Amino acid sequence: MPRLNKNKKYLTVALAVVLFLTAAVFILPSLAQAQTQPDLGLNFAQETGLGTRDVRSIVANVIRILLGLLGIIAVAIVVYGGYLWMTSRGDEKQIETARKILINGAIGLVIIVAAYAIAQFVINRLAGSTFETEQNRGRRAGFEYSGGALGGGILRDVYPEPGSRDVPRNTLIMATFAELMDTGSIIETGNRPEPCQAVPEETVCGYLKEALGEPTTVITNRTTGDSLTADQVIAMTNNNRTYVFRPLQYLGSSDSYSDYVVNLTDRITKADDAPAFLSGGYTWLFEVSNLADLVPPRVESVEPVFTEGGVMMNTVIQINFNEPMNAITATGVATGDPDDQSNTLDHILITYGDGENLRYLSGQATISNGFTTVEFITDIACPMPEDRQVNSCGLVPKCLPVENDFEDFTVLLEAALVNGNIVDIFSGLTDAAGNSLDGGGQEGRAVDGNSQGQPDDNYWWTFRANNNLDLDPPQITGALTPEQDDNIVPRNIGIKATFNESLRRETVSSESFRVFESDCGLDNAEFPESLSCYPSGGFRISSQSRNNQTEVRLRTYSPYLDPLTNYNSRLTAEIQDLYQNCFNPDNPRVQ
Repeated sequence: MPRLNKNKKYLTVALAVVLFLTAAVFILPSLAQAQTQPDLGLNFAQETGLGTRDVRSIVANVIRILLGLLGIIAVAIVVYGGYLWMTSRGDEKQIETARKILINGAIGLVIIVAAYAIAQFVINRLAGSTFETEQNRGRRAGFEYSGGALGGGILRDVYPEPGSRDVPRNTLIMATFAELMDTGSIIETGNRPEPCQAVPEETVCGYLKEALGEPTTVITNRTTGDSLTADQVIAMTNNNRTYVFRPLQYLGSSDSYSDYVVNLTDRITKADDAPAFLSGGYTWLFEVSNLADLVPPRVESVEPVFTEGGVMMNTVIQINFNEPMNAITATGVATGDPDDQSNTLDHILITYGDGENLRYLSGQATISNGFTTVEFITDIACPMPEDRQVNSCGLVPKCLPVENDFEDFTVLLEAALVNGNIVDIFSGLTDAAGNSLDGGGQEGRAVDGNSQGQPDDNYWWTFRANNNLDLDPPQITGALTPEQDDNIVPRNIGIKATFNESLRRETVSSESFRVFESDCGLDNAEFPESLSCYPSGGFRISSQSRNNQTEVRLRTYSPYLDPLTNYNSRLTAEIQDLYQNCFNPDNPRVQ
């Protein structure tokens, strides 16, 4: 009898160990996945066209499955040993066999649990390097929830880009709104302070507007906790939609990097006096380096270029720079008379004719595509053919003036005035750090990485237009990527589409391309009205042309798309090609 009691004691201890290790194999993995596994994706709606599961998540899951199967085998061995023990009826030989099986099974479980712990540790460490954790998103990408105002709301674009690293200390801060704004709620317009004296007179300029004891645009050094006062920043606009903020002193420190946060507060209003933002306004972060940017910008590409046969007369003139530009110096309205006081486009001059017949083109220049693309569209209505009174937008496009078969046009981009190391940043085209254009003369042939200022570093080129019209709408080539019906895609994936020709970048924006939760109702609108339908970190649209095609991309910001949520993406007829023809979503693809 004592021997039997001793055997029961051994059996009880063995079963307790088995139960504990079984729990470790089957419960701890679940807890680890729920708490520390990186969130790798979500299901997208059918029409989204998003796709592909990340290979790293597949490898991690395969490892977990294999270890789980080994754990099941080990548990089965332990159960078998227990069965032999329970049915031994006092047979010492069978009890000894059962005891060895239980010991070996328990050792196997310990090894499997240890292997799982090591594998999970390695997976999590790798995930920390390849996936952003919530903590890193708050520090590096720098977004605080702002209700989708960027992209889904009132904001089209901001600079520096949210989450930017190594931003130079001499940077400008810029914001483009989707609607006309009440400039008096952003800029103190009651007087024009001394720092605004160099700003063109037709541009609204002043210190930051104050309300309730602080500026309506708050710029804060998070590293030190200090915010710029209203009279430490001048703000400017020449169209009541794009605003440029210029700190009067360099941001940050020459000794170390600094984290900056910009808050466009809820005290900013639209032109109709309605609030621009929900409570709390819109906030984004970026990292400022300990250096200033002294590298001049250059022209990367232009359209149209010269051809003997000429381009269609309804073309838009497009200039792409290699970096963001100062929106004040690159945009405005041309009246056709550079000496006209109402002329606000002073540094992009387009002429045609020659000698006494030299004339200046009238129209408007806008900036888009992350403040890197400037486009000029004339204000002259096109002569339409009798069988086609409007284009695919239902509008009469604008045309270059071509009186005969051809007309040659010259586009001049003026660099700023430079005196040694001093740049008059509003006297010509400058980048977002105040560096004058390194134009390099005709077609940029003498670009040397330095800026001598005007006239040496002006950029100019000539193109020819004929008297024909291009009325064919742009189309998408191939499928949207990620592809339709793909599941479990990464939350920060970019949504892309490629068009078969050059696009008018001003029309490729969050007003024509969005992503939103598929559960949100449209109510016969192209996009949902509720900001909660859009990614909480916001998104922006960029585009790039290559080989007569244009790729457009929607990029979301931290915390990106919500996990396990269905999304729709939509391109609308607001998108135009370089000839002002609208994309047709009902016939989107090249046949």
